[in-house]
Amino acid sequence: MVAVFGAGPVLFSLALMLDREGSDDPFIGQWAVNAGATISGHLGWGFGAVATVQFGVLVAIVGGQMALGDQEQEAGVRDALLLLGVLPSAALSPAMLLLVLGAIGSAEAGAALFVAVPVYLTMLAIAVFIATFQPGPDYLLLRRAQRRNEHAQDQAEALTGLPTLHPVVTAGVGGAAQTVVCVVLPIVVVRIVSRDHPPSFDPLPTLVLAGSVVVAGAMSAAMLVFASASRKPDPNRIEVVSSWVFIGLSFSVDLLLALILVLWFLPGLLGVLAVVILRIGVVTGTLRDARRVQQGQRTAGRRWTATRLVTRAGNRVAIRWADAEVVSSTKHLAAMEERVLNSGFPGQARLF
Repeated sequence: MVAVFGAGPVLFSLALMLDREGSDDPFIGQWAVNAGATISGHLGWGFGAVATVQFGVLVAIVGGQMALGDQEQEAGVRDALLLLGVLPSAALSPAMLLLVLGAIGSAEAGAALFVAVPVYLTMLAIAVFIATFQPGPDYLLLRRAQRRNEHAQDQAEALTGLPTLHPVVTAGVGGAAQTVVCVVLPIVVVRIVSRDHPPSFDPLPTLVLAGSVVVAGAMSAAMLVFASASRKPDPNRIEVVSSWVFIGLSFSVDLLLALILVLWFLPGLLGVLAVVILRIGVVTGTLRDARRVQQGQRTAGRRWTATRLVTRAGNRVAIRWADAEVVSSTKHLAAMEERVLNSGFPGQARLF
C-alpha cells in the first residue's frame, strides 16, 4: 500500500511529461482522470466485498468457529484467515490512487473521496486490528517462537564470514556508471559524429538530466542489493517473492529512465539498452551467488565487478537483517515464555 501511494507523485510527474499538447487523444493524464471517475462508481461493491471478508474473519477467529482437532492445523488455518483479512484492504490501494488522481479533473471522483477515504481508513484500521491476533494457544505460540529464534540463529551463523561492502558504495557506483553510459558517452559520440555541426547542450538541462540518471542508477542498484539480500541464506516464500519484486522494480526504473530520455536526449536510449543487458547478467550472477550461500559456500573473486558489488552489498544488508531478526525473535521468545509461565485458570497453580 505504501509503495502504491509512494508511486503516485512519480506517475503524476510522468503524466505531465508525456501528455501530448494539442491532441484530443487521451494519454496518461486523461486516462487517469477517466479511470478515477469510472472507479468512483464501483468502489461501493468493492468496499462491501472487503468488509464482508473482514467480518467473516473476525467471526471465525474471535468467535472460535474452528475445531479441526489438531492445534497446528488450526493455527495454519488462522494464519491463512488473518492474511485474508489483511490483504484485500491493501489490494484496493491502486483503485484509491486512481480515485485521487481522477479527483484532479473530475468532480464525480472528487465527491467520491469524501465517502471513500473514511471508509478506506476504517477498513485499514480493522485490518491492523485483525493482524494483531496471535493464532493458537500459548504453548503452541511458544513452540513457534522457539522455532523462529532457532531459525534466526541459524540464519545469522550461516552469514558469518561472508565478504561485505557498504550498500552506499554500490548505489554510488551504479549511479555514476549509468550516467557515463547514458549521458556522457552518448554526448561524446554525438559530437564526434556531428563534427562539422556539433549540437549545443545547455548546461542546466544537461545537469538536470545527469542528476536524474544518477538517481535512477542508484535506485536500480539499491533494488538489486535488496534482491540479493532477500535470497540469503535460507529464504522463505515471501522472501523469494520479495526478491523478484525488487528485481522488477530495478527494471521498471530503467523503463522510466527510457521514457525520460525519449523526451530529453534520444541518443541515451542506447545506453539504457546496454544497462539493461548488463543488469540481466548481474541478476543472473546474483541468483547464482545466493545459491552458493544457501549451499554453505563462501563467495570469492574480484571485488570491482558489477555482480560482486551487488552481492557483497547484499551480504551486508542480509547480515543486518539477520541480526535484527535474532534480537526481535529473542525478545518475542522471552515474552512468550513469561506469558506461558504466568498462564493458568483462576485458582490454578502455574503451569511450570
